[in-house]
Parts: sequence; structure tokens; C-alpha cells
Amino acid sequence: MKKISKILVFALALVMLFGTVQVFAFEPYDTYTYSIDGEPMKSPTAYRAEAVYDALKMELVEVSPSLPQFNSASDIVTDNESNVYIADKGNNRIVILNKYYNAKAVISTYVDEHGNEQTLKEPKGLFVTDPTLTADGSSYIYVCDTGHNRIVVFDRDCNYVKTLEKPETPLLAVDAFKPCAIAVDIYGRIFITSTSCHEGVIVLSADGDFTGFIGVQAVAYSAFDLLWRRFQSKEQRESAIKLLANPYNNITVDDEGFVYVTTNGDDAGQLAALTS
Repeated sequence: MKKISKILVFALALVMLFGTVQVFAFEPYDTYTYSIDGEPMKSPTAYRAEAVYDALKMELVEVSPSLPQFNSASDIVTDNESNVYIADKGNNRIVILNKYYNAKAVISTYVDEHGNEQTLKEPKGLFVTDPTLTADGSSYIYVCDTGHNRIVVFDRDCNYVKTLEKPETPLLAVDAFKPCAIAVDIYGRIFITSTSCHEGVIVLSADGDFTGFIGVQAVAYSAFDLLWRRFQSKEQRESAIKLLANPYNNITVDDEGFVYVTTNGDDAGQLAALTS
């Protein structure tokens, strides 16, 4: 008892001598914003992680015993029932979790309209339409089957619906249709970003017909490039390596039809809002 009393007295003396002791909570992540000059600046913590879910905690082995781990997950979306959809690119599949983050289904193979068994290959992006926003109450899972240069559509029960191949149009180069991210608005219009398309966002109708591009990016020339071009001949300028805009790498659309895209620039990712 005397020993405990001595410890309490000693602790009280320290507080009286040095003031109150502050406890610092170290955050595992940095939060930052951008200055008016575009420079990153640290800011107060905006979010704190509440839990971490790995493949084991998601019980992925229950629905995929042969591939119980993720491999290069590249995209994640949710639906109106709080289900979570993950594009597991390295394992060529889509993993679906319920609202408690437990694995409930996997899409990796399917049978197309011709009765042929097909597989997904390196799917990078996906999108799930909200039945409360669509005109007919339908809801579909749109998968960017990137390795096969196509979009594959499933219903919410993971049944195959249709495949959208590269649309027939001279405005879209043969190798420009490699979907990496996708979004669909309430009217069924499909917005696609492609890893090899420098003309902006590819827009398709609900039936997969090409309707045009939006958000075409301007190519930025450096001061040196502009100066050097003044001294080049016409033949030199025509044969010079063409500078291309950075392709968009992700996309989404809100309830009002605004399309949001991101692109990787030289220094950092950029976010842009487009009208559809």
C-alpha cells in the first residue's frame, strides 16, 4: 500500500512540475490537400480507418477454395443494397461481398449467347447500375474485360446478359478499345475509359453503338517544344514524334449525369468533371 501511495505522489509531482501530459494518436495515413499552385499540403485527418478486411476475414475461401487470396485488385464499387464488387485483375474474376463484407459470389467464367464457355481476362474496372434510378428498374453489372478488349454485362444474379465488343466506327482506331473503367448513367449511356485511347471518354448507347467522345484533352507543349518547333521545317514537324494526351484511367457518373474522370499526369493524378 505504501508503494502504491509513493507512485501516486510521484506522478502527481510530475504533473505539477511539467504540466499535463499530452497523448498523441499517430494516424496510419497522411491527409493532404492542394494549394492554389497545385502543391500538396498536409491537412488535418479527414478519415480514420475503423477496420481492415483481408481475404481471410472476407471468408473468400468459402466461395473460391482454389484462389482464396486477392491478386492485384484494381477497382471497387457498391450497389444500392451495400453489396461490394471488386475487380480482382490478377485472378481474372469479379468478387462480390455482402454488406457485412463476407464473400457471396465470384464471376470468372460464363456461357455466352452462342453456348460457348468464356472467361474473364485481367478485368480492370466495373460498374453496377442502380435499379432505383433506371427507367425500367433494371440493374446490371458491367465488367471491363480488359484482357479481351470488351465489356461483359451480367445481371445482379451474376447471369450473363451480353457482350459489347469494339463498336464499328472509323473514329475509333483498331487498338484504341481496351476498356479499363466504365460508368453508366440513368439513361443507359455507357462511358468508357481506355488505356490506349487519347481522344477522351468513349461514349456508347445502351445497345453498344458508338456515339462519340467527350472530355477530349488538349496536349500540353512545354516552352522548349514550342521554341524548337519554330526552328523546324514543315517536313521535320510532320515527321516528329506526336505528343499525345494522357488517357483517362478511371470514371464514374453521379445521379445528375455528371461524369467524373481521373487521369495520371506527370506529377500527380487529376480529377475532372464533365457533362454528359
